[in-house]
Amino acid sequence: MDITKVTTLVQALLNIAQEQGFNGLTITSLTKLIYLADVYYARKNNGETYSGTEWKFHHFGPYSYQLSEYIENKIPNVRVETGETHNQGHSFKLIKLSDYSKTSTMQDTQLGIGITSTLQSNVKSFSGSLNSLLEYVYFHTEPMKGATPGDKLDFTKCEVINIKDFQKPASKNKTSDKVKEGKRLLASLKAKKDKKKSILGDYTPPKYDDHYNQSHILFDKTEDKISDHIANLTFET
Repeated sequence: MDITKVTTLVQALLNIAQEQGFNGLTITSLTKLIYLADVYYARKNNGETYSGTEWKFHHFGPYSYQLSEYIENKIPNVRVETGETHNQGHSFKLIKLSDYSKTSTMQDTQLGIGITSTLQSNVKSFSGSLNSLLEYVYFHTEPMKGATPGDKLDFTKCEVINIKDFQKPASKNKTSDKVKEGKRLLASLKAKKDKKKSILGDYTPPKYDDHYNQSHILFDKTEDKISDHIANLTFET
């Protein structure tokens, strides 16, 4: 376990919690947040963890005896308070900062903006909702997949995110075959539209002469619902 990194990360997470208005973090929540930091870091660093902690599947998820003991007893500017839940009477340990002004920040961890912003969101989402946090680390993190109680968790399972996996977008002066094909289809559709417009433009409406008008007058005068009429029309040519 990297003592310096763990100290910095613990203080930074407690710093975030205080900024968001939370009165410290339980030892369980804090431990699971450090685990998530290791998962996020491993995804970008080929399975290497940030804290260097050895994690095991213990009871309801990832746990480290070494990390828990260190948080409770050896991190400077941190104090531990014991409390009980209101409804069930269960005891818990709340980790708080002794002096907010002398703590490390997320920037000090050098984890990068992607990981630190995700952790900030995690603190906001899961503080006060331990069950949701436990469910998330249990079902939605790679090291827990396929693990059984007592197993050492394998962070090389984490999906590796590598900048080389992203393709460089085509430059403007190099048109791909797909773009060329798209332009050809657009040109074809435009040609068909112009041709149709040209045909409609050449259309000459019919001329309604006197014979046509007289036939309609005859129909109007002889229309009868109870009798049939046949009109004999002749047209001069």
